[in-house]
Amino acid sequence: MKLLLENWRKFINESQEEGLQYPMADRNEWYGDADYKARGGRIVMMTPDEYLKRVRPLDIDEGSRDNIDDLKNHILSGRTLDPLVIYEDGKEDGRHRAHAARELGIKQVPVILFGDQNLNENKWADYDAPKGQWLDIPIEDIASAARDRGGEINLADELYNLINNAYKKIGGHSNIKSASDLPGKYDEYIAIDIDSDPEPDALRVSSNKPAGKKMTVAGHDGSKEAITAYIDKSAQLLNTPGYFSEMSKAIAHIMITKYGVPFVDSQEDVERVLGKEITWLGGHPEGKYPNYNGWYIRDIGGSKEAKILLGIPKGLNE
Repeated sequence: MKLLLENWRKFINESQEEGLQYPMADRNEWYGDADYKARGGRIVMMTPDEYLKRVRPLDIDEGSRDNIDDLKNHILSGRTLDPLVIYEDGKEDGRHRAHAARELGIKQVPVILFGDQNLNENKWADYDAPKGQWLDIPIEDIASAARDRGGEINLADELYNLINNAYKKIGGHSNIKSASDLPGKYDEYIAIDIDSDPEPDALRVSSNKPAGKKMTVAGHDGSKEAITAYIDKSAQLLNTPGYFSEMSKAIAHIMITKYGVPFVDSQEDVERVLGKEITWLGGHPEGKYPNYNGWYIRDIGGSKEAKILLGIPKGLNE
C-alpha cells in the first residue's frame, strides 16, 4: 500500500512537471451547455484560482474532498471532463473541478461565460478569437494588463511586441517604449491571429478625433503573412467612412498604387481634420502619383516630411 501511494505521488509530480492539461471533452460529449454559443456564451481560459475567485466559496467537507480526489483520479487516468461554467445569474458549475485542477498543477481551465461578464482578459488566447478574424480588444483589458503585469507575458506584452517589431528599424515607436505605456492615448486596438501559435500576429491602432478614427500605430510579428494582413486591413479601413490616416513614403505608395484608397484634396479640409497648419503642395514633390493631388509638408519633431491624408474623414461635406 505504501509503495502504491508513493508511485501515485510520483506520477502526480511528473504530470505537474510535464505541464498537465485540462482534458476538455469534445462538445458532442458534454453533459450540458453544448449550445452555449446560441445562448450568448463564450469559452475563455482562466487559472483555477481565477475561476474560484469569481464563484461562491466551496466548503470542502468530507463529501467535497472525496469528489475532488475522484476528479483528480479521473483526470490522471486520461478521461475527459466538461468545461467549467459561470452563468449570467452568478451561479456556477465547476468548483470541484477547479480545485482538482489546481491541486494537480493544471495552469488553465476552460470556462464558459454567459452574459456580459467583465473578464479583463490577461492574454490574447483568453478571447478564444477565431483564426483569421480581426478582434476589437477592450481598452480596459489592455490597461489592466499593462498595470498588473506580474512578471509574466500578458496581453500588454503581446501587443507591445508587435508594435516594437514594426518600428524597430527606426529605434522603436516614439510614444510606446514599453508594454507599460499601453494603451496610451489611443482608443481602438484591433488585432488578428493568423498562424498556429496562440498569440496575435498583426495590429492596427486608432485614436478618436472629431473627424473620426485616426489610424496611427501599426504592429506585426515580421512575417510576410502578418504584414500583408495589417496592410490589407489598413486599406479596408481607409475605404470606410470615418477612418483616416496621415501617410508617407512606402506605406503611402502601397495604399495609393495597390489599393487606390481615397484622399483629402484640399488644404482647408486637411487643416480642419488635423487641427494644424500645413504647407500645401498639391502634387507630390517628385511628381509621383499624378492623380493624388493632396500632398503637403508638415514639421514633425523638427523634420519636414511630405505627407498625404488618406481615408474618408467625417464632416468634410457639411
